[in-house]
Amino acid sequence: MTVGLRSFQTSTAGMSGFGAGTEQDIAELSKALEAGYQTGLGKTGGSALRVESLEASLKVITYTSSHIKFWKKIPKSPAYSTVEEYNQLINYGGSQNPFVQEGELPQATDTSYARRVQLVKFLGTTREVTHQASLVHPAHGDLIALENQSGILWLLEQVERNLFQGDSSLSFDGEAEQWDGLDALVDASQVLDLEGSSIQEADLEVASNDII
Repeated sequence: MTVGLRSFQTSTAGMSGFGAGTEQDIAELSKALEAGYQTGLGKTGGSALRVESLEASLKVITYTSSHIKFWKKIPKSPAYSTVEEYNQLINYGGSQNPFVQEGELPQATDTSYARRVQLVKFLGTTREVTHQASLVHPAHGDLIALENQSGILWLLEQVERNLFQGDSSLSFDGEAEQWDGLDALVDASQVLDLEGSSIQEADLEVASNDII
């Protein structure tokens, strides 16, 4: 017995009953089923049904609290006024000759003190979050808390930088806004500048004595 198979045409789009169609028809079908890489409101086909995926952790690519080194090391005392005074013991006496003969009274010397004044400086930052933004569900926690944390880290970074680069000669209305950082506090007489010459053993001795 012989069984015959016969193909037939469907009534839609001219496609055969066995799935044969034009290359354009297959491409359109494939496009509609792909998730794709489209983003934003212009997504079409399968991309429009794709749920967007956002990494749960926030990648910090700038400085963090671990980079704040000098500020953590220096001693800090509370200030109770906008002007703080302090005393310095400069030396225990002059450069008089300490040697005396038998029975001779040593020359009198006095300790040298100095009263210094330091103006208290102020740092601040303003952060803003709209009421509407505070009502949404953010990806990485409460927006106000995040801005508070970012503001604190920003201020600490400014403190750290200005502990080195601060310059009290920069003033506003005659009053210095910044404190003096290390660059301004280091006495020029305590800097050994060889002006390009090679360092010698004597230079190391002079430098070490200055440090001491």
